[in-house]
Amino acid sequence: MEVLREELARIEPASLERFGRVCVGELFRRKLIKGKVCAIDGTGLRKRHRVVGLLNVQDGQPLWLSWRLLGGSESEKGEEAKVVRSLVEDVIAIGGSGAIEWLLMDALYADGPLLAWLEHSCGIHALVRLPEDRLLHEDARGLAEHGLSHWQTHTDVRYVSGHKQVRQVAVSMVDGLDSWDSFVLAAKDYDQEQPTLSVVLIHSVDKADPSQIEDWALVSTKPFNSAWGAYSLWRRRWRI
Repeated sequence: MEVLREELARIEPASLERFGRVCVGELFRRKLIKGKVCAIDGTGLRKRHRVVGLLNVQDGQPLWLSWRLLGGSESEKGEEAKVVRSLVEDVIAIGGSGAIEWLLMDALYADGPLLAWLEHSCGIHALVRLPEDRLLHEDARGLAEHGLSHWQTHTDVRYVSGHKQVRQVAVSMVDGLDSWDSFVLAAKDYDQEQPTLSVVLIHSVDKADPSQIEDWALVSTKPFNSAWGAYSLWRRRWRI
């Protein structure tokens, strides 16, 4: 065991990153990466570190395509989402410009310039959970409440901590919104004259416990054919 510790201590982070890129490159070369739907996810390693990774979530077991080890207190806030950008650039360098079609992210990465860069510079559509305190969320909710969007209701089944949960989920989509200043300004830097976003509103009720209600939203840089299609795509992130 002591010999193993000594050998591991000799490994430099840069060489480990190069090794990781070579391994992922082999996955692309052998066409073992199925689909182009990816997600950003992070996990803590006790209190000292956390890992942020970009994963392929198309089918079956998610595959890590790129990752970063960060200090426990490091944050993307005010850092222009540089970690996510570097992960995306890694995968493009390894798998080519078409390696990612959709990138799913939680509300931590609801960053206007990042979404504009993904859509208009990289050709990657972003689907992100929208924080409830954003003006964009308020505008979409107001339009829906005034009957300017159509609601669809479906029965949805998911598993939470191994337990089956059946919910009644109503979804509605509002397209052509531009009330996100940082996104609009950043998109115009890519010669987009009238950049807009789509918002999907989700209202779910647990059938076994009707008091358990969720109201939240997703924002997309590309319109969907239906609100349920957007919600169904987002569900792939839960597989992580």
